[in-house]
Amino acid sequence: MDIPWCTIGDFNVITSTEEKYGGIPYNMNKSLDFISTIEASGLVDIGYSGQHYTWCNQRAEEARVWKRLDRAMVNDKWLELMPQTTITHLPSVGSYHCPLLMEMEVRLEHKIKVLAEENLWESYVETTAEVKLLASTLSTWSKKEYGNIFSSVINFEEQLKVAEEDVIQQNTEENRTKLHLIIAQYIKYLKLEASILKQKTQLQWFKEGDTNSKYFHSIMRGRRRNLFIHEIGHEESIREEILNCIPRMVTEEQNQTLQQMPNLEELTQVVFSMNPNSTAGPDGFGGKFYQHCWEIIKEDVLSVVQYFFCGYTMPKFISHACLPPILPQFIFENQSSFVKGRSISENIMIAQEITHGIKNPNEGDNVRSHWFQSETSPITYLGCPLYIGGQRIIYYSDLVAKITRKIFGWQSRMLSFGGKATMVKHVLQSIPIHTMSAISPPKTTIRYMKRAIADFFLAWDKEKRKYHWASWDKLSLPYDEGGIGVTKLEDICTSLQFKQWWIFRIKQTLWGQFLRAKYCQRAHPVAKKLDTGQSLVWNFMMKNKGIAEA
Repeated sequence: MDIPWCTIGDFNVITSTEEKYGGIPYNMNKSLDFISTIEASGLVDIGYSGQHYTWCNQRAEEARVWKRLDRAMVNDKWLELMPQTTITHLPSVGSYHCPLLMEMEVRLEHKIKVLAEENLWESYVETTAEVKLLASTLSTWSKKEYGNIFSSVINFEEQLKVAEEDVIQQNTEENRTKLHLIIAQYIKYLKLEASILKQKTQLQWFKEGDTNSKYFHSIMRGRRRNLFIHEIGHEESIREEILNCIPRMVTEEQNQTLQQMPNLEELTQVVFSMNPNSTAGPDGFGGKFYQHCWEIIKEDVLSVVQYFFCGYTMPKFISHACLPPILPQFIFENQSSFVKGRSISENIMIAQEITHGIKNPNEGDNVRSHWFQSETSPITYLGCPLYIGGQRIIYYSDLVAKITRKIFGWQSRMLSFGGKATMVKHVLQSIPIHTMSAISPPKTTIRYMKRAIADFFLAWDKEKRKYHWASWDKLSLPYDEGGIGVTKLEDICTSLQFKQWWIFRIKQTLWGQFLRAKYCQRAHPVAKKLDTGQSLVWNFMMKNKGIAEA
């Protein structure tokens, strides 16, 4: 469609688990058709400012649910002609939904100077006197009774935003009562403001209910834009006594070593310790380039590094040169980041083994009482779900949502099949690897992810789901076998399960030590048999060890 196109309103569905708060966990399978339709139509969500959620069921206590059901989406032609289109979520008054304010261009601010007493005299005076005396009397009364009405509306609108956020954070009776009182005051001053605007704009054709007119809202938008918060600044100094409580991990001798000017010998040692096949850095060059051209560029690189010690910006790789020798002294064994050879997935797998023991009556009683309760399971730790009991598909809705969010912003109609295949192989299928490296998702979750990827690749045709001319399993075959070279998600998951066994058997890690203490106190891991009541990761390792050890 080569014309500007915008659709805005209540779609009664969300596109991500982050767009719902409260209630039972959301199953992303409900949103896949909606997301596929949006992508096939060439629409993009233009975002918003203001409150995150646009709908609330207004129920009390734990039954209250918030969702972002209302949104505005436009096509590429709209963005080309009106790139400054913005959406603002206004406070909800008298409805379960927040009104959406769309602004398509920047207009000059117009301040409206009015007398606050206009059209408000009917409830105060019944007889007339001299005009000057009446004006003075009304002005004094208005300031005392109402103050600055326009400022009051802005003030109550800000209070309403804060009150709504307080109810979302702490859904208590006190916060709900406070919210209802502010809504009542906000409605009162909105009506007073409408009365003033109706008179001052001198619109004789203005009638009750015409508040959605273009001109009326052109006046209101100037005030709404003043509510936009660009930046919140907050400065707070750190007290000296707090810093004194932090232990000194780096000795004076080590500190002097870090401050010494690097020489060519040290820099050469660092460069040739780099992985020659590493991914290129921000400059576009990998380790192989520096090693191969070292005799040519070594003096220039040394100068850049030494410039840092003279007060210039620090090159990124200088931290790799100075810090590794002393890192093990203040990074503990249970910290898996920052140290070469450690994996963050091991921390996740240790946490899973701990939570697995919580469900047993004789294990983790202290942890259970302070950390996990049945109504709070699962929790997200380092991007992966931790839960008590068996796997549930709904625990992995965030994983499916990550893929759909990535697809949601792409214009699939503008990509060729080759471009789509590249995006699938190098972007979409890399998203679940972090989770799969620590735990294997349910087969149904993998099927949901495959469906979302297949819909993106094969797209839609004339408002109908395009016929899938080959199954995704056949498309996942290598090029020489008739596929497009996409690796099956099931194969990726299985390969990562074998990698877990390899790490457990070959490397000395804290995770491996934990598993040996938990499962292998009386038997060698290879001779250990599969038993009931063991963790999911250990079960997969026991099933795969026969092939891995062959």
